[in-house]
Amino acid sequence: MIRSILVASTAVLLSINTGAFSEPTSAPSAVDAMTLDVTPPPAPESIDQKLADAEARPAGILKYGPVSLIDPYVKQMNKSLEDIGLKIGFAYTAVYQVASGGSDAAGGDADLFGDWRLLGAKDDPNRGAMYFAAEYRHTIFSSTPPAGLDTEIGSMWGTTNGYSEQDVALKEFYWQQNISHDRLILRVGKIDAENYYNSNYWQSDSKYFMNQAFSSFPVRAFPSSGLGWNATAKFTDEWYLSTGFQDAQGKKTEAGFDTFFDDFNLFSAIEVGYTPTIADWGRGTYRFTAWYRDAGESTGTPHDSGFDISIDQHVSEHLIPFFRYGAGQGNINGIEHMASGGVGWEGKLLTKSDVIGLGGAWGKPADHGLDDQFSLEAFYRLQVSPDNQFTIGYQVIVDPVFEPGDDLVGVFEIRWRITL
Repeated sequence: MIRSILVASTAVLLSINTGAFSEPTSAPSAVDAMTLDVTPPPAPESIDQKLADAEARPAGILKYGPVSLIDPYVKQMNKSLEDIGLKIGFAYTAVYQVASGGSDAAGGDADLFGDWRLLGAKDDPNRGAMYFAAEYRHTIFSSTPPAGLDTEIGSMWGTTNGYSEQDVALKEFYWQQNISHDRLILRVGKIDAENYYNSNYWQSDSKYFMNQAFSSFPVRAFPSSGLGWNATAKFTDEWYLSTGFQDAQGKKTEAGFDTFFDDFNLFSAIEVGYTPTIADWGRGTYRFTAWYRDAGESTGTPHDSGFDISIDQHVSEHLIPFFRYGAGQGNINGIEHMASGGVGWEGKLLTKSDVIGLGGAWGKPADHGLDDQFSLEAFYRLQVSPDNQFTIGYQVIVDPVFEPGDDLVGVFEIRWRITL
């Protein structure tokens, strides 16, 4: 049933006459698209948002940071690249976590990302650009990467969403075509499903919560980056539809032509989103997503399907509560039901760019013989300098599924991030 709906929605989007869209009250420029005042807002780990974060350079408690000496040269380089429509950014994030039982993990993530506008001017309503993102992940000190700490403590989901060991990989590489003032956006190439379906304002283990219940949402059996396409249609200033498919066996470290064209096992999704601005509160995003994943012939993974709800809503300039719920078969990640929620405060702490967050999550295993698991996380992120953030936090894993003898496991965490 879900797969039939996905196929039908794809056909509808392909038949859309973009001239039928009502014109927006004002044409958004490329700069406007970086302010989050777009429909839908870019996902926190999307290339657009990463470029915006790298360009922002917010003030910190210190005037200068670790890369301040080269910062003027980076700005000069980026200014010269604007003449050919090229934008690039760089970020490095290091994470250390230690569990109450003594297990620890440390790792780093280096990211290079950007886009190269090859069709139209930056304010062209029908501009097109090639997007790219490469990453390298490694361990620090400990032999365990943060992505493996969940196994050490018996958790059903990760204490981070990333920070594994990985050689340099071109994880995203796709063409994006904006049509009719962003009323329709088409993407074709190697894409990451987490950037287009069931995202959330706080979904980023490099900037916000680290526990995977918040920085991802593991009840979803989303594949890694793979060949495919996505279409996002903005029907009004507040409503949008996003749909597409990609290789269900995609891997960030591989091009994926063999599994995509030979096996053609697909991950498909459709999302309906509502982005109202509520008087005296602010901007919100309400998403409903349905997805289906074929069984993998080459990888031997089973099929899976499910649906998810994701909500984040400003209730003031700085306070942003969130809620998520998802249900699936649990054939791949072993989770049948999951819910998470909490609140974040952004700005006006020690600096205007600090963040504090508190969240809680619950997950029910697909194996009904196992106990439910709960997680809590609290963190504080300090803007140390314009290019440097430091985060300290603590997680509590209640009744870790694969360690039934442990009622509680605490995880202390620190994170350091540099952007250029």
